[in-house]
Amino acid sequence: MKLYSYRGEHTVLPQNTMIAFREALMNGAEGIALDVHMTRDRQPVIIHDDALSRTVDAVGLVRHHTLAEIQSARLVEPYAKYNQHVLSLEEYLTWAAPLPHKTIIILCNDAFFYPNLEEEVIHRIEALEGFDAPNRLILASGRLNSLRQMHALYPEIPLAWVPNRLTEERVDILQTSEVKILLPSIERTERTLVEKAHEEGFTILSMDVRDRNQITRLEGLGVDGALVSDVALAREALGVTEMPFKPEELALEEKAPEAETKEKSGTGSMQLLARHAKAMANGKDSKAGRGKNALMIVLAMAICVAIASLLTGLAMNFLKGIFKVS
Repeated sequence: MKLYSYRGEHTVLPQNTMIAFREALMNGAEGIALDVHMTRDRQPVIIHDDALSRTVDAVGLVRHHTLAEIQSARLVEPYAKYNQHVLSLEEYLTWAAPLPHKTIIILCNDAFFYPNLEEEVIHRIEALEGFDAPNRLILASGRLNSLRQMHALYPEIPLAWVPNRLTEERVDILQTSEVKILLPSIERTERTLVEKAHEEGFTILSMDVRDRNQITRLEGLGVDGALVSDVALAREALGVTEMPFKPEELALEEKAPEAETKEKSGTGSMQLLARHAKAMANGKDSKAGRGKNALMIVLAMAICVAIASLLTGLAMNFLKGIFKVS
């Protein structure tokens, strides 16, 4: 069973970052799977959610901000110590091109339709000179129309469908498409569907595999691969000891990446807005925050009253001086 690292080794490192992808390969991943959204300035970026706040110190949706704005944001805790940013697809492909692993690019356009996302992704792939895309990439989406568009633009790259519902009837329908790989969630990966898919010539790669029991169950079902969150754990569960790539093939550092202390300034308007919003939320939700806010309000009122009294006294003395009868 092939093991793909889904979003990198993100049980201990920030997901979808270069250090998480690097760690996954060093731990024995045969490939990497990642999610892609698109920014306001039409840049495909590697991030799991369409909302920014869970991953970085920013607010809003990916499509509402430019690449520069998103990349200026810092990671949220507990990963703020890492000097990493939201990767563009172009950055990742440039890094991955000389390495031996395969990459599954999952277009996150089933809930929200990004106009021309397919063209932008293919454009980044074609821009890499000498890159063997048909043997190095798998293009995936939950929208069959997106898969058809990408197939028309680059027919040699294998396609994978991410089904929100997988039945034997839907497997039959896929026979008329160019899709040959299915990416069902771990919950939807059942024996009857695995057998049906294999009979029809499909490859099954199960998604969101997180623990040892899930790995061993998938091995028993005979699936072809899994998109896992912890490569080392998955390899241990399968009893795999041989590494898929030699160290010289990876050309990566042998030690695990440490936290980098250098921080970005993070003083852009988007980051300031995000911190202000989070500070308000924290103050509202905690007793300590409510107490602190109440104290500040009382102090502000007292200061205002004192200033008002002083100004009133000065004004009265001034008026008495003007109308004083000599």
